[in-house]
Amino acid sequence: MVASPLSPSGFLKSENGQVYYAYSGIKTLGGTSEVIMHIPNTGLDDLIIDMTATADWSSVAGDLGIAVTLNADDIFYQNEDVTAGIKTIEPWHFRFFCPSQSELVVTSYNDGASGAASRSCMLVATPIWSTIYGA
Repeated sequence: MVASPLSPSGFLKSENGQVYYAYSGIKTLGGTSEVIMHIPNTGLDDLIIDMTATADWSSVAGDLGIAVTLNADDIFYQNEDVTAGIKTIEPWHFRFFCPSQSELVVTSYNDGASGAASRSCMLVATPIWSTIYGA
């Protein structure tokens, strides 16, 4: 039996062990911000993380955003306001470096009228391996 792919609090290893992945599951918010993924320790490898975030934009009345922090430092923040007349292009794709043994937090934000909009996040992490030849 295959384990559940939902892993908002830690990475799962692929069958061949070459990559790690984490999936938040589909969330709706009760308030204006919620942590949708929190990985307290990303493991012993430095990682390149590919992140895909999406939302049900038909349920967004005002704005919706997402933020990523590593070790409590803001890495990036993306916000879309559907009332601004700008076409939202989604899903959002981000790629970033993550040092080993980091705390990774993904937080979703929205205005008060858009809490019912479902949203999700998926991370695919590739370890960075270095080989030193000779002495």
